Amino acid sequence: SGSWTILVYMTGENLNTYARDDINEMEKALGTLPGSVKIVVSWDQPKSSVGSAYATGGGTQPAWRTYGRSILKADASTTTIASTFDLSFGERNTGDPATLVDFVKWGVQQAPAQRYLLQMWGHGGGTDGSQFDSESGSDALTIGEMASALAAPGMPAIDLVSYDNCLMAMAEVGVAIAPKVAGVFVASEEVINGTGQDYTTAYSALRTTDPAAVTAAQIAAGMVASYPGSY
Repeated sequence: SGSWTILVYMTGENLNTYARDDINEMEKALGTLPGSVKIVVSWDQPKSSVGSAYATGGGTQPAWRTYGRSILKADASTTTIASTFDLSFGERNTGDPATLVDFVKWGVQQAPAQRYLLQMWGHGGGTDGSQFDSESGSDALTIGEMASALAAPGMPAIDLVSYDNCLMAMAEVGVAIAPKVAGVFVASEEVINGTGQDYTTAYSALRTTDPAAVTAAQIAAGMVASYPGSY
């Protein structure tokens, strides 16, 4: 198994252009990280009335408007997504905790590791939750549903939860997820820029010969330092 697997749960919606950009940043970052670090992505692209859709697999998968998963591969291009996505899952409601649980279990099976980082990505609404999915009646993953997902049978221990979403750095979120997260939580109290984290540097703490020795707190500190630096 690997050292760290980063599980990225993306709800594209009208932020989908930024989702495309961030996946490209993650692919670029993989070129600087040890091979024992994996990035696994769950990407829900939007319907045509909400936002743009993008091709994957270096163009071998034409722009698609459903739901897919991928173990990303390193790629220097920041304009074309090189990774191929598994599109066999059909449309999924990313506001449903069962979708999150299924993705995490799939990611752990595909890229087992000693430690796991869960990266949420999409719109956030504080006490209203996150991952608002317009194709499912604008269903959101509430704070309680996030807590129940983390505590679901068969879920791995999560060492760090990060929200690249607005308004999610709340005591209510921290208290809810604390029983199933090893004490480390990264998010913003404020509305954040659409570009969010710079993923070419967000996980820079793992650029070491022994990433298994890197703690969740060290990764979190690197993310906090990366964010203002990228602007």
